[in-house]
Amino acid sequence: MAKEKPDLVYGTLDMLILKALQHEPRHGLAIADRIQQISQDVLRVGRAITD
Repeated sequence: MAKEKPDLVYGTLDMLILKALQHEPRHGLAIADRIQQISQDVLRVGRAITD
């Protein structure tokens, strides 16, 4: 069975993280929210649930 190619170019998440940090420092949840906003809800970064 052939592998499916991802829709996003390799390195896109890295660039979105840097863009999210461009104007001010942010913590993990704020970075995830900003990426979702920048991508217009196309990309959602999962949030880890810890006990």
